[in-house]
Amino acid sequence: MKKLRVRHKAVLVMRCYDGMTHSEIAESLGCSEFSTRMLFLRAKRALQRELSRNGFAKGSLLTALVLFGKMTAPSKAAAAQVSVTTAAIKVGLLAEVAVLATSKTTIVSLTAAGALTAGTIVAPAVLPKQNVNPLMTNAAPVSFGINSDATERHWYFYPEGPGRGMVLRAKSGPVGGESAREILQDKWSNYDYQDNTLYINNHRMWAADLSVPTLATDDPAMTDFLREVVPGTRVFERVNARGTDLLVVASRNSDEENKRPWVMRHQNALYEDYFLPDWPTTTVVVDNRDAMHKRGWTYFRIRGQVNGQEVFGSGRIPFFYQAFKDDGAWMKLQVGSLTIVDTYRDAHVSRAQSEPHGTYRPGSFFKGLGRPWMGLHTIDTVRRDAAAKGIWFKSEYLPGKEFAQVELDCEGVRLVYKIDLKTDVIDEITFLTDNGEIGNLEFSYLQSIEGVGREFARPTRPEQRTATRDNPGLLWLLQLAEGTI
Repeated sequence: MKKLRVRHKAVLVMRCYDGMTHSEIAESLGCSEFSTRMLFLRAKRALQRELSRNGFAKGSLLTALVLFGKMTAPSKAAAAQVSVTTAAIKVGLLAEVAVLATSKTTIVSLTAAGALTAGTIVAPAVLPKQNVNPLMTNAAPVSFGINSDATERHWYFYPEGPGRGMVLRAKSGPVGGESAREILQDKWSNYDYQDNTLYINNHRMWAADLSVPTLATDDPAMTDFLREVVPGTRVFERVNARGTDLLVVASRNSDEENKRPWVMRHQNALYEDYFLPDWPTTTVVVDNRDAMHKRGWTYFRIRGQVNGQEVFGSGRIPFFYQAFKDDGAWMKLQVGSLTIVDTYRDAHVSRAQSEPHGTYRPGSFFKGLGRPWMGLHTIDTVRRDAAAKGIWFKSEYLPGKEFAQVELDCEGVRLVYKIDLKTDVIDEITFLTDNGEIGNLEFSYLQSIEGVGREFARPTRPEQRTATRDNPGLLWLLQLAEGTI
């Protein structure tokens, strides 16, 4: 029992010893009754696994629960009253099926799943098998785990759909054994669990060999380009699913074989066991976060010059999805007489106060910059932005491996990024041509936000605007260097 997760132990105690109904437990935990039943079933399975590892037969669960209850009762009289019935440990068919769906690496067909409900919560609806494309050819995934013979499983949840922010859980470990390593990047923090130690980090995970991650929801053209630029790029089988509340589960076995991903829509996935920061009670916690990551966001400054023009600006960067949802991201950049503004609600460019603003899709000018709230490390975000525009790049560690350099070849102009890996931010961008350096932008981030002035006031929306222009993607930085934006 000591080896179980806190929520698993709690739900077992409330159900088996306190005699609470599933609805009462749901109210106590602040979740739906359906989620409680699924949690209880996972708790039973976790306890049964521990019993099996210690030589107890499969049918020993009920006896073990009774014995534990008697051993931990406050008195002999209370111990004599302990009993756990078969009925108490049943959860219902729907929860059994749902846990089966969230524990297998194949697509589960549930004809009536979309019609099932639990209170006002829609039960997970598994998408049909035909939404999955044939497996992309040979990939050489890079294991983030400790063991080379490990299996891996990844849960990707897109609350607003692919490309709009992602929550990730990943597990790696030997076949049939406990997880050697677990990564949880939820709405508030980045967790890395290994060897009974939980590290809370500033950064999201990145591949030690600097390969670039792909997602099952990626455009196939971008995935193929990444595999061409970076041999060994991890590839999961692609799924065509779109829309909100999308959960994608992908895995590979110890033979480096990718299993077919499965997809489901789940409105409450973030409150399920696999997305909760629930670690064994014996875990040692090491908090590596700095002040701005503990806050979840900060302000930043940009200073430099491009082609002889002074560049200065400021902005707000959320580090996590929830911080983005709470107050968004924005940036205001002054390049000579040119003003660039992006608030993720509105994006525009102007050269004078009197002229109409050139309007772009919100978020256009964050392309090519770090967007940690989207769910990927900054080094991966930059390289994936480059791949989306067919721009070749190369990556390497700088001495000490605290920083990495990513060089983008933009046909005549090279953008060289210096990325702080542990802080998960861009340190600087240098603009180069065959004739030498033509520009440099340096980024600084505020650990403390006390006493900040109007420099960090959110930009307002302009009254005069033009028709929305095409999103230039990362190419806006190239246009900035060429003076064509």
